[in-house]
Amino acid sequence: MKLSDFRADARQKLSGKWLKSVSFSLVYILVWFVLELIYDLCPDSIKTFIDIISYIFIIPLNFGLIIAFVKLYNNKNVKVFDFFSLGFSNFKKSWRITLLTLLKMLIPVILIVVSSTVMNTGMILFIQSIQNLFPILKINLKETRDYIYSARMMDLNI
Repeated sequence: MKLSDFRADARQKLSGKWLKSVSFSLVYILVWFVLELIYDLCPDSIKTFIDIISYIFIIPLNFGLIIAFVKLYNNKNVKVFDFFSLGFSNFKKSWRITLLTLLKMLIPVILIVVSSTVMNTGMILFIQSIQNLFPILKINLKETRDYIYSARMMDLNI
């Protein structure tokens, strides 16, 4: 199935439901605006607390919005403000999915950083051992370390 087929299928399933999907988005934007307005009006001493509270509530709201759009796509009956109840009735589930997703994204980053550090350390130790074995060779370790680091960065950018 091609991407254009998916797009055509989605358009066909959402035909006649665009007003409802736009109203979902507008209500969500309005909620976000109100939270930001409250944040801006609060004194600086409690802004951190407001940030934490807003993040606690935004995750289930996002989850509820996704569920509402999926229900709309699957021709199920859903009202404009249902994403509130859909999100907060699945409060634990939304946070569990969010945390598991973050963990799945964090593990590869940690593995890349650790493996890169081990490889760079190994190369530097190898160069030091060569320098100790052959004192005639004058290797500037700082230049070598900078070269290895820049080569790694170029490799990661490709």
